[in-house]
Amino acid sequence: SPSRGLGDVYKRQGISYITLTHSEDNLICDSSYNLGKRTHNGLSDYGREVVREMNRVGVMVDISHVSDDAFYQVMDVTQVPAIASHSSCRHFTPDWERNMDDDMIKRLAENGGVVQINFASYFVDQASKDTKAPIDADVAKYIKDNNLDPTDYASYDEYRREQYDKRFLYVSSEKVADHIDHVVNLVGIDHVGFGSDFDGVGYTLPTDLKGPEGFPMVIFHLLKRGYTEEEIEKICDHIGTQRGYTSAYLLPEYIDENEKQIVDIDLSDRDPLFEDAARLIVSSQTGSTSLLQRKLKLGYNRAGRLTDQLEVAGIVG
Repeated sequence: SPSRGLGDVYKRQGISYITLTHSEDNLICDSSYNLGKRTHNGLSDYGREVVREMNRVGVMVDISHVSDDAFYQVMDVTQVPAIASHSSCRHFTPDWERNMDDDMIKRLAENGGVVQINFASYFVDQASKDTKAPIDADVAKYIKDNNLDPTDYASYDEYRREQYDKRFLYVSSEKVADHIDHVVNLVGIDHVGFGSDFDGVGYTLPTDLKGPEGFPMVIFHLLKRGYTEEEIEKICDHIGTQRGYTSAYLLPEYIDENEKQIVDIDLSDRDPLFEDAARLIVSSQTGSTSLLQRKLKLGYNRAGRLTDQLEVAGIVG
């Protein structure tokens, strides 16, 4: 078997999950971004071997980016729960295969899996998504007209950023909470988490959720909707620790006692739910922290922007 033993190599290297494909079909399966002729009509025979090998060695199968047919075929093959590490709900972006429809979310939950919500504005809001395609088309034309190398991002980054700043519809973190709500209403609190994709979606993150320091805003919206601290801790237990730079910041084993800084926040005359959101992030002056607090606070300390973010939110300042 071509995949036999490869899983052991990956596992020894510390790899905990593998996304089966990205923006192109590969030897394993078809991509959701390939809207033309499908290479495998889902999962290839080799892909089935890969999924079984990942099950054997304990590497999680990630179905974000795969085609719908590939998803269902993975569900038929895998013997253990799978994840969608950075996908959102197609309910809010109809007909976009990159997000998951309700039947897929239900099937993933039946398998014991988790949907980790992608934060990008165009993943969580159709109106935002509608503004993206014409910008990308103009950027592609700019690259061609100026004989630029599409892989030399620095050569056109300034133009691209300018176009996004002028024309792209950025939403707020409340839209992310809408997606969490949708999954919870469909399949329950145990099957949803934060996917973020901070390292993958460029300029398109919500206005108040540009990095780990924005998590208190999502938590604030969940508290407003009646989520308990225990329910929020479950969601945070499914935080996107596999997405880019957030991984080293949010895993408990990376926490150093010296980094348990105390942030002095004046919460007088503020919405008490803001206070609760901040409390879930910042250590108490006794130094005692819950797992949820420890997971999140380290990211904020290293990002160094917690106080700034709370000021923007109207919590301090």
